[in-house]
Amino acid sequence: MPPPLYVIETYLDALQLISTHDAAVQEKLYGSIAQHKKDFLQQYNRWHASDIDPQIKQILDQELYPTGSAVFEIIESKVKPAVKGNNRLEAETVN
Repeated sequence: MPPPLYVIETYLDALQLISTHDAAVQEKLYGSIAQHKKDFLQQYNRWHASDIDPQIKQILDQELYPTGSAVFEIIESKVKPAVKGNNRLEAETVN
């Protein structure tokens, strides 16, 4: 299994978060997303500090990290407030 320098599971959690009305499930998903973010940042720091090929490090810094970070930022700043405000339509149309 690849290191968690990806956001597929985070995206799945966000979709489940949008589709549920169960507060307990939502809290579990918020926790899962927070753990994914922690894992993502740990792996980014690990790979960034490693002695990998400079071209790979450039891709890591200029493509993977910004894209992954944007996913977490959108969830935190747009999806989460919409879900907490019971605004499902807004949560479903976040981009």
